[in-house]
Amino acid sequence: MKRKITLLAVILITTILARSFLLPANKHKTKLVLYVVVDQLAANYIERFDSFIEGGFKKLKDNGAYFPNTFHEHADTSTCPGHAALSTGMYPSHSGIVQNWWNDRNTGKQIYCVDDPIYKSSPKQLLVSALPDWIKNDNHSSKVFSVSGKDRAAIMMGGKSADAAFWYDKKSGNFTTSKYYNLLKSPKWFEQFHKPKPINQFFGVAWESLPVDPLMLKKAEITILDRGLFPDNFPHSLGDASVVPDLSFYEEIYQTPFLDQYTIQFTKALIRGEELGQDSNLDYLSVSLSALDLVGHKYGPNSPEVLDAFRKVDLQIGELLDFIDQTIGLKNVLVVVSSDHGVQAFPEYQHHRGIDAFRRDTEDVLCIQNSAKKIEALLNVKDLFKANLYLNSETIAHNKIPLDKLEDLLKSEIQSCRSVKALISTKDLLEAENYLFKNSYHPERSPDYFIELERNALPSQISGTSHGTPYDYDSHVPAFFMGNNIEKGIYQQRIATVDLAPTVASILKLKFPTNLDGKLISAELISAN
Repeated sequence: MKRKITLLAVILITTILARSFLLPANKHKTKLVLYVVVDQLAANYIERFDSFIEGGFKKLKDNGAYFPNTFHEHADTSTCPGHAALSTGMYPSHSGIVQNWWNDRNTGKQIYCVDDPIYKSSPKQLLVSALPDWIKNDNHSSKVFSVSGKDRAAIMMGGKSADAAFWYDKKSGNFTTSKYYNLLKSPKWFEQFHKPKPINQFFGVAWESLPVDPLMLKKAEITILDRGLFPDNFPHSLGDASVVPDLSFYEEIYQTPFLDQYTIQFTKALIRGEELGQDSNLDYLSVSLSALDLVGHKYGPNSPEVLDAFRKVDLQIGELLDFIDQTIGLKNVLVVVSSDHGVQAFPEYQHHRGIDAFRRDTEDVLCIQNSAKKIEALLNVKDLFKANLYLNSETIAHNKIPLDKLEDLLKSEIQSCRSVKALISTKDLLEAENYLFKNSYHPERSPDYFIELERNALPSQISGTSHGTPYDYDSHVPAFFMGNNIEKGIYQQRIATVDLAPTVASILKLKFPTNLDGKLISAELISAN
């Protein structure tokens, strides 16, 4: 009898060990990491539009840890570097994602941040690992997916080992992916989602504003600027006057809140189809919502359109959180929300507030264009640059041009241009005040010089607005954490976007690189299991 019990115990232990090998135990209670990035969500939107918040941001503020003073600590505050910082915990100087596009030093040709000569689009240009990779390394059975309206956002947030990154295709109106990912064929849920062509639900539907009390607009700093002889106000139609959806319709959807609505619909299908958060493994899902950025570029951060896009992304995040609560349970989910960059106000709006601001004009552009021509004439050389601010080393070596002399000449010429505050060289990066530019500099990818614009100088010449500077209006974003182990409240201390990924990894007790630029947010604020 004793021998039978011993044999049974051996069989039982062997079975348990075998199952443990096949299905590694989840070291934490969390079943899903949901990492939401709202493109161009400036930090002041949360406070300016507080009276309008009723969806996801309300849930995050009421139940999570809110960090209103979160900053991107790199100079080029654009989409690809911002998403890479959020996912990797590394500055562009280490991740290699210095801009959306940069130039090849040898050929002078532009390289897109998700370019791949084999697969067309992939994380090939990303030089470091990311949070989703750390999750995969911890447990190969974990599922990792990312979704966005933009390819670069989805790919950067998915890291190198995602099961798939999906983004909106403006030509077809469907979501698409890259052959880089390990999808041997399109999943059944993916085909079923697209079969009825769901994007066409918005055809023949105008983009109209949610109801708003005009008295609340002043507090929200919304101003209806004069849009000239051809006003573009609510309601907005989408696409050309066609009886069927066509390319113009699919392209214009991309610049409206309908894009986020469609992205959330696709995300729900992905969660159901892949059964994310449904087993003992920790899964990862990133959702980067792009509409606020595209609307903001066109209409500006003080427009009725941006307020409406913000209100709708708030509702869409709330809808996603409610869906996840029903299917997985929010108690089993760690939610992180932030943004890739902010946005600059229209100079025309700034003038109303008595702030000195201006757009680049023809004179500003010609001043920079002619600066190199003047120096080439002075030195009697040609082809001083291979691309914008990338020196032609062959020309310099052949003509034996002293770099110090060249730098002095360039600074003298370019810094005389009205929109330029400083021309920053690689030597200048050693100065403490240039740390943001240093964090953006990668020796193989970055130009030899950076142009630092004057504060409130907008590079957009004719209309719209942009981002990309180191100033607070572009670098200042909010951050939220919500989950079982999160100490809810508002925390006013300054943190960096590179702090988010390692903090999540620490909460989940994951192994992650020790050389990250990001720091762990205080354990008193966010407590691990």
